Amino acid sequence: TKSISNLKLHDFAFIRRSNGQWTYAIVANRDNRFAEKIDDENTDEVLLFVIDEEGTTKRYWKRHWKSHIRRVRTYLEAP
Repeated sequence: TKSISNLKLHDFAFIRRSNGQWTYAIVANRDNRFAEKIDDENTDEVLLFVIDEEGTTKRYWKRHWKSHIRRVRTYLEAP
């Protein structure tokens, strides 16, 4: 979950859809307007992804990040 917490606007990730398939997507927003309050001290954060060319979006609450989001590995070129 920690590496997923580091995702920023326009970062890419693979997300697991409700049908179980993984989709390549881009982070569109990290807006707590959609967050759900868990208790007096904690709010469940939300990551919003765009998943296709039509602009379809999918939201994931933090409690689902570990099971539904995988970061895309990037490799730096050797100097």
